[in-house]
Amino acid sequence: TKSLKRKKINFEVIYAGTAGNYKTRIIFESFKTLGVRTASFNHSGSISHVEYEFDPRNYVEYGIPDDFYVFNNNDIEYLNKGKKKYDLDIVFKIINNNKIKKTLDSKVKTMNNIRTIFYTSLSFSGQMRYFGVADDLMHVSFEYNLFKTLYKLGDFKIKVKTHPKGVRRNDLLLKKKFKDIEIIDDKSMNEVIDSKVDIFINRMVDSTAFNEIVKSDKPMILINDTGTEKLTKEAKESMKNRVAFVDCHYENGLAVINEEQLEEALNREYTMDFEFANRFQ
Repeated sequence: TKSLKRKKINFEVIYAGTAGNYKTRIIFESFKTLGVRTASFNHSGSISHVEYEFDPRNYVEYGIPDDFYVFNNNDIEYLNKGKKKYDLDIVFKIINNNKIKKTLDSKVKTMNNIRTIFYTSLSFSGQMRYFGVADDLMHVSFEYNLFKTLYKLGDFKIKVKTHPKGVRRNDLLLKKKFKDIEIIDDKSMNEVIDSKVDIFINRMVDSTAFNEIVKSDKPMILINDTGTEKLTKEAKESMKNRVAFVDCHYENGLAVINEEQLEEALNREYTMDFEFANRFQ
């Protein structure tokens, strides 16, 4: 803050992706002392499809910036119910985004044209706030067993999209075991979606990657191994044509992925509709 006071500030507002990161909190508080208005955004782009109780301890970030923006009216209604219940003094604003309302003629993907699989990686613990899988061993076990099973089921080209603000600790292990695996850390989610990819594998329904994929023309396999987030019944029903659901649990800290469901997901047809995007985003 002392250093900032010696500098000329040429802007009135500073924006950040999410205020949950502790670095953002410190930066915001410093700029506030200089009269700069602070603004932040909802983490994943849409949350009303997620089934969990509104817990004010998990939403401390909403009260940090001067202005907090969300992306659609569904989320405004959901968050306002929570803040009313807990008497939170927060004003949520909506970004003036264009409603998706996409339509697409019955575009079908089958095993015959699924060759390139993109796995969207979560952040390992330790670098940023993370609610989910308990420790790095579980991350390593999940990815190892996932890729081992995929290579067993078919001759796929597998790519890994790293988390933009996260950290990974098992890349050398994966490259040593799986020679053909490719780890991508220099492309945005939109660039990956527009690239040559046939299907995505995702683990977290409250994530930017999830929200971007389900409004694209690419299918997805959802493996919600963390158990901390669940889709509402309405959300799950609305994406059944374009998303396959695969179970996973942990035994002694090691991931057990349902191989039969995964094989079925790689062989089924996917009809790329936008029912979910039009209802929840």
